Amino acid sequence: RLIIRVQRPNNPKNRAIVLFSGKREKFAIDDVKFFFAQVDEEWKNNQMDFATDTLVAVFVIHKNITSFAKKFMVSEHQRRNQGLVDGISKMNFSFNVFFEVELVVNITEHEIVPKHRLLLPDEKRQLLEKYMVKEDQLPRILITDPVAKYCGLRRGDVVEIL
Repeated sequence: RLIIRVQRPNNPKNRAIVLFSGKREKFAIDDVKFFFAQVDEEWKNNQMDFATDTLVAVFVIHKNITSFAKKFMVSEHQRRNQGLVDGISKMNFSFNVFFEVELVVNITEHEIVPKHRLLLPDEKRQLLEKYMVKEDQLPRILITDPVAKYCGLRRGDVVEIL
């Protein structure tokens, strides 16, 4: 297993942790427990606060993930965001799961994939005002879209496709 921990240079409380599962054939509940233990450790060791700090985890899995591990991953994520984990305050935490094969090629550099740019909150507000629309009237991109997943987009984000 490999773990990479990073922070933004201008904001050390905006952190990310990348966890690689190794060459195991299946990613199971024990692996999820280990990964979330690393997330908890990162949160505690850096004395992070829900109001001001964010933590993003990227789980990179070799081949398969069991259905139980998927369900457990979702429930553990919810527990942390609701503050239901012993010894840890409510977390401002999100995660993405990638299979190794999804990361072999940078899809954003492919010639037929248009450039995507996440709009800042002010730009989003100006766009909505300019076209006199509500957020739910904008075209949608699925969070399972490969580029949306690669860029870490979340529900409510607005993207300019160039």
